[in-house]
Amino acid sequence: KVKGLGPKTFEQAAGFLRVYSGTEELDTTGVHPESYHVVQKLLKEFATSEPKKAGGKKESTSTISIRDRLPIADLLKRSTQVAESLKVGAPTLEDILRSVQAPGRDPRSSVQPALLRSGAMEMNDLVLGAIVKGTVRNVVPFGAFVDIGVKNDGLLHISEMAVGRVADPHSVVKPGDVIEVRVLEVDAVRKRVSLSLKNIQ
Repeated sequence: KVKGLGPKTFEQAAGFLRVYSGTEELDTTGVHPESYHVVQKLLKEFATSEPKKAGGKKESTSTISIRDRLPIADLLKRSTQVAESLKVGAPTLEDILRSVQAPGRDPRSSVQPALLRSGAMEMNDLVLGAIVKGTVRNVVPFGAFVDIGVKNDGLLHISEMAVGRVADPHSVVKPGDVIEVRVLEVDAVRKRVSLSLKNIQ
């Protein structure tokens, strides 16, 4: 337990945290705790036989990394079919597999820099209602974080991704997408920017 870290804050931060000294291997990856059960289902249905040590003895599964126990390349090729069997979205499954495949990778480092329409560089330069271009840096269960050129990434909440209901943010955007968003709210004190995809013309 951490003082001041409530359930909502933990939910928002969990996808960014990496714990390297714990007992849960998935804590070292970008897989959100809410999706750990998906990995467990993958292991149950698709785990390959345990590799053997020199001398032919089997190695304990607790010492074998998840990525070595799953045929990730094959699962990525069949992601749509596998996702249906697991009852999750294909984009979500692909993100999970890639996170397990490269646990130390920061997905934000491989995407192109944000493309700005307004040239805003400081939070105070942002104008409510302005349309700016940005790069999606990370997609989480409650929305996506978008780099629009200011110091802090803006939050595109799932409720602002479409006029109708969006069940999975991954069905709308993915890391690396360059999108146009509307500045919904700017909180300079808390250094937060809220964005929207609604009413983009």
